[in-house]
Amino acid sequence: ISKADYEEAQQTYLNRRQGREQLMTSLSSARIQEAQLQQNIVEIRMERSREANTISTSLKSALNDLQVSISDWELGYLFISPSGGILSYNNIWQKNQNVNAGDKVFSIVASSPGDIIGKIKLPVSGSGKVSPGQRVNISVTGYPYMEFGFLTGEVLSVSLLASEDNMYTVTVGLPQNLCTSYGKQLDFKGELSGTAEVMTDERSVTARLLSPLRYLWEKYL
Repeated sequence: ISKADYEEAQQTYLNRRQGREQLMTSLSSARIQEAQLQQNIVEIRMERSREANTISTSLKSALNDLQVSISDWELGYLFISPSGGILSYNNIWQKNQNVNAGDKVFSIVASSPGDIIGKIKLPVSGSGKVSPGQRVNISVTGYPYMEFGFLTGEVLSVSLLASEDNMYTVTVGLPQNLCTSYGKQLDFKGELSGTAEVMTDERSVTARLLSPLRYLWEKYL
């Protein structure tokens, strides 16, 4: 091989070696850039996660504040009933009439009242004579007894304990058509009041008259 060819081959080798070194340097730089990009991606994801958590917390706090504000507004400006029915106004006669906090504006009469029952306030004295199954005669206020008769019901239950005013609560089953002993049907408008008599002694008149004599006989003879 001639000297010129040798030098040319050597120069070609050196050029290729230099090119390889440049490629390796470029590859190293690319790998460094890739690592930096990966680090940037991780940091961006972490930042987005922090921002998302911050926004979510702010939204939840704003939602809670809004719900509290709505609840306060409803308490101050709305009448909300747990059930539907017909409004019965007592002290309100016209639109835009002023009302104060605590004023009774209207009552709600259920459009479908369901089963009609009665509640009796029973004094402690004599309460031991009342038991489920006994007949109850009720004279309804607003419906004179001599004209309309009375409602006949049945004792369903008696409360186990007396209230603070020493009264037991007696639950009475009533005829659902509210038909009285005179065959007249009463108009039910949400509630009725009256006077109840629990028939604790269904004995005949003769048996009642003889009862004191029997007591004296058993006690002294």
